[in-house]
Amino acid sequence: MKISKNEVDLKNLREYTQNKLQRDSLESIIKEKKKREVDLKELINELKEKIKKGEKEISTILKKYEIMDTEKLIELKNNLQSKLSEQKTLVNQLKSEKAELRETLGSENTNLVHLESDLQNLQNDLMKKQDLRKKLEYLKDLKNWLVNEFQVLIRDIEREILAYSALQFNEYFKDWFRILVDDENIEVEIQRDDFQPTITVNGYESPFRDLSGGEKSALSLAYRLALNKIINERYHEIKTKDLLILDEPTDGFSQQQINKMQDIFEVLNTAQMIIISHETNLDSFVTDIFNFKKENHITKVTKES
Repeated sequence: MKISKNEVDLKNLREYTQNKLQRDSLESIIKEKKKREVDLKELINELKEKIKKGEKEISTILKKYEIMDTEKLIELKNNLQSKLSEQKTLVNQLKSEKAELRETLGSENTNLVHLESDLQNLQNDLMKKQDLRKKLEYLKDLKNWLVNEFQVLIRDIEREILAYSALQFNEYFKDWFRILVDDENIEVEIQRDDFQPTITVNGYESPFRDLSGGEKSALSLAYRLALNKIINERYHEIKTKDLLILDEPTDGFSQQQINKMQDIFEVLNTAQMIIISHETNLDSFVTDIFNFKKENHITKVTKES
């Protein structure tokens, strides 16, 4: 992908250089054509002046020799006719050259129009290439920012969010565990870097396996409920935040711990909760009880009245 993009950049740079050379060449040709047109106009004007000067000289000569004898007049006439013939030949030659110059000038003007059009197209292409070059530089800068700075920024933001989430998670986790386990000798806490629970018994760190069955269930339930609370607060697009399903959350609980669960559920303020349990003494905080009984490979569901 990077090689392909560099080839495109190199191709654009070559086209840019070639277009600039063509534009410079066209500008030089246009300047030369315009200079030639000016030179041709000056030559025509110079020839016109010579014709006027010759006519004036002939007129002066005729006035000078008005009063002469017949032979001299005839000789002068012949000389004047010869000069006049030469002048006519010169005039015809100049007219022919003038016609050729006009034709050449018309062709050059046509070429000039085409060259100016080509020059304008080259200038437009050059402006587009310059815009593309600016956009390419912007994209390169944006890429460098994304690679070198954006990832670091995202990492720092994620760390801040994670640290704040861990702080809230730890508060819920500790409070709800304390409600379920009323033993000041047992302390629990969440590690902020990996969200792993730490258990301290009488001031010493203790593994999870050393807890009693009720303490293990209380820690697991407090952890799951705290995690559910943080996720629902952080991600509002979750469509199941008003539904909580618990599978055997009271395993190993005493009746006192079961009764304390209601305090936690009131804090959660969940619209609907489904508890799957073999306990028969959950009547204090449930509204509907459904019994599932399997007979002859068929599960029957009945609702207690």
